[in-house]
Amino acid sequence: MSPRVFHDRRIGITQKASTRRRKKQQIALVPQNSAPEAIQGIEFTAALPYSFQPMAFFPEDRLIEELLSFFRPHNRIKLPPGDDAMTISEIPVMEMVVSLDAFFEGVHFKRDYMDLGDIGHKSLAAALSDLAATGALPLTYLVNLELPPDLDVEKVKEIYRGYEGLNDAYCISPSGGNVVRGDRISLVTTVIGEVEKDSALKRTGMAEGDVVVVTGDLGRPGAALLLYEKKELREKLSNFDLGPIFEKFKKPWPRIKEIQNIKREVNITSIIDISDGLGIDLYRLARLNGFSIVIDESRLPVHPSVVPLLEIGGISTWELISESGEEYELLFTVPEEDVKKLENLQCELTPIGRVVPGFRPRVVLKKKDGGEVDISQRGYDHRRADKAGPAPRQFPDRSKEGGDSRFPEDRRDREDRGGPPREAP
Repeated sequence: MSPRVFHDRRIGITQKASTRRRKKQQIALVPQNSAPEAIQGIEFTAALPYSFQPMAFFPEDRLIEELLSFFRPHNRIKLPPGDDAMTISEIPVMEMVVSLDAFFEGVHFKRDYMDLGDIGHKSLAAALSDLAATGALPLTYLVNLELPPDLDVEKVKEIYRGYEGLNDAYCISPSGGNVVRGDRISLVTTVIGEVEKDSALKRTGMAEGDVVVVTGDLGRPGAALLLYEKKELREKLSNFDLGPIFEKFKKPWPRIKEIQNIKREVNITSIIDISDGLGIDLYRLARLNGFSIVIDESRLPVHPSVVPLLEIGGISTWELISESGEEYELLFTVPEEDVKKLENLQCELTPIGRVVPGFRPRVVLKKKDGGEVDISQRGYDHRRADKAGPAPRQFPDRSKEGGDSRFPEDRRDREDRGGPPREAP
């Protein structure tokens, strides 16, 4: 059998993986001539192979052994999975970038909407998107798994198989993690990447007059959630191709490769990825930098598959897009003189607004009808969520409220000026 060959597209090195396999540790699954008793009402089915038995009957060491098969040898990772820690060889001109992202059943996803492979893909994509927002390239990642006792090993491996597309695209693989028992599926993913020293992109640095740019298109994840929650709307759109809407909701792709090209051509003065919604994520940039941002509804990039939903559902473009979370597109600002350079790049980029001075940082959207609306608080906030479920939520018209009633304008204004907040009456 010939050695498997892996090509690291990040650095152009082809490497051979050893064909030797470690001898598997012999682990007794159950005593001879006996079957486990039921655990918490979960029955052992003797006719099924152990990989299809509920997790309650599967030893932790054997599960870890099964997951080892997803590791790919890497010339920078010194200790393979199986040990309690790993080491990564540093390159002197680079520095490490580390980020962590959580993906909890009932909060970030529902199994009614996504299969296990989609859950794996999306959890990793969300974590990698944080690396993209720094301009870093990924090296590896660790996964902390919380698994309910009724889930079998093959289903766990489905989650890991969901990583494969991203593994192939960025030449990465899981290098370890942790496994615990719980009452739901939860994944906490730690991603490790690297960027040239002192060149990591940041959220701060924008200047007055900078242009706001977004990658890709917006609104599909929010549209998908609406279709899942509103059966009557889905039926009205049954004659339209809704596949692209659900595709981005289930399998978003972080802009890892795109940002490498962009940062080489233009001066990125601030950047963030859209995880909670255009409105609230833009406001985070505005507040950190002490500016306001004005965006134009007519400039927002909408995928053609979303247009029928807007028309038949009677939803305005700004209303959907300002709250559509889990986009994992990049929002960034560039000086006006660099905008022309964006046209030469081989990726979808759209200027949507501008940085302006403001007494109080906020995000104002100019609607197609000439009106204006403050969208600073439109989006998903985990601390304000009133029920479990994936972001984004509903799309109520809060334009007359001037923001979230639990964060009064006066309180927010005083905080932005550095003064103590006045207690709400």
